Amino acid sequence: SALMWATYYLSRHQDVQDRARAEVAEVVDRCGGLEEFGSEELKQLTYLQQVINEVLRLSGVIQTVGRNLRKDTAVDSITVPAGTYVQMNIQGVHYNEPVWPDPERFDTDRFSPDHDLRHPYAFIPFATGPCNCIGKQFAMDEMSVTLSMMLQRFRLLPDPNAPEPYWSVLAASYPA
Repeated sequence: SALMWATYYLSRHQDVQDRARAEVAEVVDRCGGLEEFGSEELKQLTYLQQVINEVLRLSGVIQTVGRNLRKDTAVDSITVPAGTYVQMNIQGVHYNEPVWPDPERFDTDRFSPDHDLRHPYAFIPFATGPCNCIGKQFAMDEMSVTLSMMLQRFRLLPDPNAPEPYWSVLAASYPA
């Protein structure tokens, strides 16, 4: 799903696609070709990481995450007792306008080193804490490699007849 959304946004933002493609070409040339491309080269694809992060912010795979509280927890002036099952709306966090101005706009510069001053929990596409996604690094590497190969071989273009995507989030709560 994340790769599908990445191709969607890249097709609609040709300037972003061109910049990511140029970065990939530069890194691949510097290492001596695709045959020599490895984990060290993935770390050099900083702009592609910005693209992937913005895709995950706008259209993340995980929309909500639930936890059972292990201890009483104060939230503002309310105390939530231990044992309560709580859900966090990750999409709501990623569209929080005070943190992400104009939150529905695709803007890869949100993840540039200049904007690295926000709260560490403002961007949590794989959840966070001891129960976060065990496959996070694999997923990020897979997206980087796949998009790198796609950008080297193809130009992504939007389908002018495709409808705009419709987002719908269904959340259900079950007793612990």
